[in-house]
Amino acid sequence: MRLLPWTGTDGKACYLSTDDPGSLLSRLADDVEAAQLASAETVLAGARAVLHDAKYRCQSRRRHPIRQDIHPAHLSMSCHTHQ
Repeated sequence: MRLLPWTGTDGKACYLSTDDPGSLLSRLADDVEAAQLASAETVLAGARAVLHDAKYRCQSRRRHPIRQDIHPAHLSMSCHTHQ
């Protein structure tokens, strides 16, 4: 059983049961997974660039755990950017 890289209309996982890795659905899943990986690599490269750019780093010397309840508008109060 292969977990496919998309969900059904009900939002549940889709699985493929086949012994043929060259089937149309297998090849489509391979293409979608390759596109997702390429997209993820692009996003990760962009995130790394921002994290390594000193003008975007927080100036606070204390480290805080990431909180899920903080609204993005509040982030500017604890981090400053340099121009």
